[in-house]
Amino acid sequence: MQLSGRFWMSTCICPGKPGIEVNMISLKILKEFDLFSNISADRLEQIAQQAHLMELSAGEVLARQDDPALNLYGVVHGEVQLSLTFAYRVLTADIRTERGELDRVRTREKQVIVDTVGPGEIFGWSAMLDAGRQTATLTCSKPGQAFHISSEILKDLCRQDPVMGYELMNRLLAVVSDRLRTRTQNLVEIWGESFEIDAE
Repeated sequence: MQLSGRFWMSTCICPGKPGIEVNMISLKILKEFDLFSNISADRLEQIAQQAHLMELSAGEVLARQDDPALNLYGVVHGEVQLSLTFAYRVLTADIRTERGELDRVRTREKQVIVDTVGPGEIFGWSAMLDAGRQTATLTCSKPGQAFHISSEILKDLCRQDPVMGYELMNRLLAVVSDRLRTRTQNLVEIWGESFEIDAE
């Protein structure tokens, strides 16, 4: 280990992500995220000691839709896409005979990108909910760096300091509200194109 600024820098392996090296994050980086902008220096230092920085490669999947949500993430550099997988059923007919056979129902899946997260933005907010599961698949679309922090550790810090917890959760709700609004708009546009809805 080596000393860097006020923190010991250590290398470890990200849980569930074999081979990804991560390092403890600096206060300077955390302060660039609106979520932590009003947190006191002491509390921010506690968060920084529990958060880890990791390198991201294009195409890397951090978590999949419906997986257990364990970490809150933030993009330092690069870009992460949030996508949903929809299952839909289609009717197919076998016409090998003149009369044809009974129509058969087949299930197909389609992946749709509903949002993109860039530097200074967080993602994986569902981890802050009790027994949360990922509401989207998290895929790195541009190489860079992101931090992650265990949701259980972050929630424990919120319980220790209710004032900080209120401020953090209030800002988190604003993020969730904005993401859901964006997701809804994108899905309406996608469905409109799929069904050729006339805008007029």
